[in-house]
Amino acid sequence: HAQADPLLLAKREDELAWHWDSGTSFAQPNFSGVCLLMKDVNPELSWDEIYAIIEETSVAGSDINLRGVTIDDPITVIDPMAALSQAAQLPGSQYKGTRLDRFLASLE
Repeated sequence: HAQADPLLLAKREDELAWHWDSGTSFAQPNFSGVCLLMKDVNPELSWDEIYAIIEETSVAGSDINLRGVTIDDPITVIDPMAALSQAAQLPGSQYKGTRLDRFLASLE
């Protein structure tokens, strides 16, 4: 699963020390990447269709933040493999027949 929470980031390059970080700035590249991959698989998808697929294939993540505090709305975790699978099976997909079968098998 692609997700924004948590990611490891170097504190200082020369020490190779790491710390946990999270937030929307870290989620955005993952979200954008999944959208672009879906558009590559199925160029005819509209933004509304892409968003709906991501909503349908996402799962609720942790309801505890990195500070150990319970949050009201659980973190949503994008499932890129499920999103790509769904996009590949819709009209307009670049994948058909045996190629689609192989693509879907590679996502499992």
